[in-house]
Amino acid sequence: EADVETLMSTVRDRAQEATRRAAAPADGTMVRCERCGTFVPRAEALPAPGGGFNCGDPGCASRR
Repeated sequence: EADVETLMSTVRDRAQEATRRAAAPADGTMVRCERCGTFVPRAEALPAPGGGFNCGDPGCASRR
């Protein structure tokens, strides 16, 4: 049952993120993810603690 709850939470979070990204203006500026170093469009990046950005991929830290 915990796996189902985790899956549903992940699906809900991704749907909310997709809605947020669709509403963000696309200005073409690229920013670097503080966790993995990947460059992503600013409109798709998530705010990180300390004022930087994260790419939003849950497994991104493993790419570093």
